[in-house]
Amino acid sequence: MKVTTDACLFGAWVAQEISQLMPKTVLDIGAGTGLLSLMIRQKNSKVRITGIELDEDAYKEAKENIENSAWRSSIELIQGAVQEYQTNNKYEVIVSNPPFYRNSFKGRNERKNRALHSSHLPMEDLAEHVSRLLANHGTFYLLYPEEEMQEFIQIASIVELYPAALVTVRNEVEKSVFRQMAKFEMKEIETIASEIIIRKPDQKYTDTFWALLKDYYLEYNDPNRE
Repeated sequence: MKVTTDACLFGAWVAQEISQLMPKTVLDIGAGTGLLSLMIRQKNSKVRITGIELDEDAYKEAKENIENSAWRSSIELIQGAVQEYQTNNKYEVIVSNPPFYRNSFKGRNERKNRALHSSHLPMEDLAEHVSRLLANHGTFYLLYPEEEMQEFIQIASIVELYPAALVTVRNEVEKSVFRQMAKFEMKEIETIASEIIIRKPDQKYTDTFWALLKDYYLEYNDPNRE
């Protein structure tokens, strides 16, 4: 599966956020290739992560990536749907980079459809099961396009999940909103809003973006490289 810039940015942002919370348990809903779990574990040495992935091929790819990493003993991967996941545990942190296309045309590639289309994980299901699996004082991190994020915020309020932070992401200053990253808690407080621009006019990464990604990207990507 392709690793996207927004997924990398989300992983780096969440990993940094979590390093301040110092949780012991993290649940990754829709683990994909395992990227998010691996990025979190790289920055948080004491955390144990459980990843859930529905797609069999993605699960196998994530399993291989995790087994070949230095953090394989700290990440458990489960194949299945979060709707069917049963545990007595409550997680201190839950993260998700879910599929989000709902009304667009589906292609012939069923694996790609599952990765991109939300029919296997509707917003209502995501909110319900995050609420079910999250500890009372826990935190939920989510990546969505702007329209979907605003809709999810409304749905999440029904299960008493509220945005504590909302980061708007643009590819360039003058471009439209690319993605939004949010932090949810089980208490209603004022939302802290901020923005991240990925590239400068010369197409090099901005200092803010690079500060988050420099420990994951190759030195070749350094915008200050001569």
